[in-house]
Amino acid sequence: MAATVGNLHWLQECLQKAESPNQADINGFSAIHLAALHGRLECLKLVVEKFEVDVNLASLTGWTPIHLVMNKESGPRALECLQYLIGKGADINIQNQGGTSPLHKAASEGRLNCIIELVKAGADVHAKDAEGQQPIDLCRIWAHRSCARYLSDAMWKIDKRNFAREMQKLNQIKSKCQRSEQNFWKLEKVRSPQL
Repeated sequence: MAATVGNLHWLQECLQKAESPNQADINGFSAIHLAALHGRLECLKLVVEKFEVDVNLASLTGWTPIHLVMNKESGPRALECLQYLIGKGADINIQNQGGTSPLHKAASEGRLNCIIELVKAGADVHAKDAEGQQPIDLCRIWAHRSCARYLSDAMWKIDKRNFAREMQKLNQIKSKCQRSEQNFWKLEKVRSPQL
């Protein structure tokens, strides 16, 4: 409850008396999960920095703080909490038991600023959940048009960059093959001067 309401003093007292700072409630959420769920940055900092709780700590069903910070309960504080978690090494592509990644969660909630932050950090825009849906599909289902436009553009840029990288590799292979062919014919001319 202390992490939910953002009461640092109470939270610190509770964590000092707890058997473990990872101790979870009946839903499998510990203090770090509740602080993330409600966008309590100072509580997140206390739990991570003073009590050394792993930022990738998963609940019973695989929800991590970086997933939970995308919920409506975190309100406008979601972005600063997300940035903090990323800065502390949160896995931006971690998936829960249903295959939901943080980008899926941000897309379903329509959190454009969080989507932008995740994409900048390298989140997989093509990740699929257990139902085969990509984040952009969730934007479309929930009618988050600005999020869908941003993800569509990001996907196009990433696909274009990947295509260019593949073409570069193919050109390198082609050049190597051409050099090998030229060397082969040079050797053949030395072996058989009548060619």
